[in-house]
Amino acid sequence: MVFRFIIGWFFSYLLISSSFAQDLEEIIITAPLGGNFAVQHYSADLFESAYRVQETSPGMLSPYLGPFTGNQVDQHVNGIRFSNSYFRSGPNQYWGWIPLSFTDRVIVSDGGNVGGTLNRILSVPEDIVSISYDSSLNGVETTISKSLGKLSVGVNDVDRGNVRDSEGTVPNSSYNRRSAIAEYIWNDQNVTTFLHSKSDDLRRTDKWNGGIRITGPRSGQVYNYELQQYTLLSHNYSNDQLNLDLGYQNFKENVLNKTTRTQAELDVFNLNASYEFNALVSVYTTNQFENIDYETIDVSKTSDTYNTYKSGVRFSTSFEEFDAMISLGYKVVDVSEVETFKSPEYSLIVTVDNYFISYDNTSNAPSYTSIKKDKVTGRGTVIPNSSLDQEFSETWRVGYQSGRLYLDLYYKKLKDAYDQITIAQDTFQIVNGGWVESYGASLQYSSNDFMNTGVSITSRVELVEATKSIANSTETEPTSKTPPGTFYLIAEKDDYFMELSYQPKDYDLAFKDLDDVRIFEHNRGYRIINVGKSGNFYGQFEYTFSINNILNDHGRVLGSSVDVPGRGIYFNLSYMID
Repeated sequence: MVFRFIIGWFFSYLLISSSFAQDLEEIIITAPLGGNFAVQHYSADLFESAYRVQETSPGMLSPYLGPFTGNQVDQHVNGIRFSNSYFRSGPNQYWGWIPLSFTDRVIVSDGGNVGGTLNRILSVPEDIVSISYDSSLNGVETTISKSLGKLSVGVNDVDRGNVRDSEGTVPNSSYNRRSAIAEYIWNDQNVTTFLHSKSDDLRRTDKWNGGIRITGPRSGQVYNYELQQYTLLSHNYSNDQLNLDLGYQNFKENVLNKTTRTQAELDVFNLNASYEFNALVSVYTTNQFENIDYETIDVSKTSDTYNTYKSGVRFSTSFEEFDAMISLGYKVVDVSEVETFKSPEYSLIVTVDNYFISYDNTSNAPSYTSIKKDKVTGRGTVIPNSSLDQEFSETWRVGYQSGRLYLDLYYKKLKDAYDQITIAQDTFQIVNGGWVESYGASLQYSSNDFMNTGVSITSRVELVEATKSIANSTETEPTSKTPPGTFYLIAEKDDYFMELSYQPKDYDLAFKDLDDVRIFEHNRGYRIINVGKSGNFYGQFEYTFSINNILNDHGRVLGSSVDVPGRGIYFNLSYMID
């Protein structure tokens, strides 16, 4: 493992020393609500390019932080917790419910959950009429937005046909989504945001198409997301000392598996507050109240609650170049008719000059469907397990950040980690499998004028090594869907750009990966090169033209259902409204 890391770092150094790309926002050491962590800010498109985002089927996205995703990574929207009790322990589709075009930036941090936290800050695009066409996705995306004084509104429509990869058209891979956003800025202290998105009749590609796995072939079968719908209404109030977030969210999801239909609806209310007494002491509280309506053909409609409460205090101190922040908190997860989950949470970060070291201790309660209700998933039926306990993690991270260079290394250990065991063919159950141990490192570099060439570059390399214990066994194996590393780079000069993405083949797979039709015959990694040009004309028209995947690579993001789109043409034309 150590040899693999040394080779990886050497490879990373060569790539970054000899390459090109655009401007990466600086790493910010700060104390977000609920903890003290090294926080990284990314533009929305840079995050989805530079990080690994698994795509179960087109538009069904699940971001990874190291080897963790699903309900092990907390997702927030405008500081409101987007993750809910329906998020399962593996990859899920919910990230794709919020359009990239309505996301201003993504904030990445440790803490908040055993895998970390992602916070998307929403924004209405500048006054624009924009249309994009991608030949490999056989589809069009349209965005229209307008500022009307204090009120800004926008709509987005995505309508794609079946994906075309390097070997032909992938059946059952079309995608649609219709979205609207509105933002009202009352004054400097009050902002209200509304978002609504909806997709319907989406076929789960790997279930329809079937495929080969280590235990043999699996035939395709009917599996449709008949409805995916999300609504958010949030309000933020802030002054010099008090920050208050109020939110209402509604999630609707209808799934048809052959003749079995699962319908779920969640009404979620959020109340977050933090108060800074002075520069040294502040307190915080986050509260999420969920009401769940769940119904299948075999299970009559039931209503349950799943509430999550966190409260704590933060202390900060500074002395010349030395800064330290500590957070002490307590978390309670209350599920109807289930014993309440309780746990302390705490974190520490120390910075000296450009160096930092952090420690974080967090927990993750099991999802509602894992402990109470049968749930149809991509691989079969997961039956409930009322004996589940929480996962607990400890994370150590050390890093360096100066100007446009960022480097960190981390070690994370989970105990009582969730694992999936087989009960019968295509019937599974979540259990506390034992432990997960993960090592990781990332290197990021950007320059506006690389080596005085006039080329702007942004690059990111991530290396991951993770092992888990196998439930009901003394053996261990790699964590599933965890490639050894990823590389991303974008370079720009004189309106021309080149974009590189790389992930190596994973030669050390878990049995679950070998028994997954998405991975067994598709574990190739990927090598993507896009080249293009952006510009403007007549003052108010902007365009981007690119040839994507010019190598016509037949790779696949590990765990995804569709190969990366083949060689194709992308074109965007935007009109900037006066």
